Amino acid sequence: MTPVPALTLILAFAALALALPIGAVRLTGRPDPDLASAPESLRGPLRKADRHSRWTRSTAVLAAFASAAIAHFAAFPAAPGVFGVVGLAVLVLGERRSPIITTTTRTAALKPRRIRDYLPRRATTLIPLGLVTVLGLFALGIPTASPVAHIDPPGPGAVNLPAGSYLEGVSTTPAGDLIRSVFYPWPGVFYVIPVLVPLAAQLALAAAGLRSVAAREQVSTSSGEQLDVVLRRRSAEGIVGFLLVSLALPVPRFGTSMIEAATWEVAQWDYLRGALGGPAVLVALTCMATGVFLLIRRSSVLSSSRPSADTTPSEEPA
Repeated sequence: MTPVPALTLILAFAALALALPIGAVRLTGRPDPDLASAPESLRGPLRKADRHSRWTRSTAVLAAFASAAIAHFAAFPAAPGVFGVVGLAVLVLGERRSPIITTTTRTAALKPRRIRDYLPRRATTLIPLGLVTVLGLFALGIPTASPVAHIDPPGPGAVNLPAGSYLEGVSTTPAGDLIRSVFYPWPGVFYVIPVLVPLAAQLALAAAGLRSVAAREQVSTSSGEQLDVVLRRRSAEGIVGFLLVSLALPVPRFGTSMIEAATWEVAQWDYLRGALGGPAVLVALTCMATGVFLLIRRSSVLSSSRPSADTTPSEEPA
């Protein structure tokens, strides 16, 4: 990859990553919403629910960001997975302890609730796309990753890479000489456990969280289902946001390695396979931007009470 696109990609992901802690801090500092139009009996519970929801989301983002940063600087390969697992755990547990859920009278609804009624529809469609992208990178990367460790001669610039973590390519100079290059990191066997196992854990945690969001008893208020729907939507969109960011984090490094290796001669490798790196990076950038937006925005407390019409709550930029 040439310097300008590479620098643009780095700056874009860095800006989105930095937006997470900044947006999380701003989320806690926002004033309480204007509830003058709400019934007086609901203003207190609404403010408490709004405050708890914002603080829970902020805590989850900051805890996930800090954990992933520590794992990254400790050279822990599963750093992207740490972000999602920690964030989802804090978010799901925090939302279950909302004061309005634990102290407000609850009733059972006559009609069944569906998880998809509370999901942000457009953002949710990116989850299978992100999953296919990650799995596609591994499907193409595992057969071509080097099966032996790469060990340089001892020296100040020596690089030692484990087997299954890189690709060694061969090219020819205009003079006919062979040159070799190592592309790292590569989505080989070495990264199956650090990347795919935490991803599977996140999917299981997200599924359990979404099931809880849909199955918990309804909050009984004089405003009908309005407050209940808002609480469920907030929980659901936070879960989707963490999944999207976690899906995006490992892709850029793998994708850029594949772009750079596209024209190099390797067994079972050709230019067509190398072309997957470009679309993968674009998918990751879209997932990252959407996930960050979901995590740091503050949705309105008073949104529509019709869960099946438009599942995206009204928004206020964070």
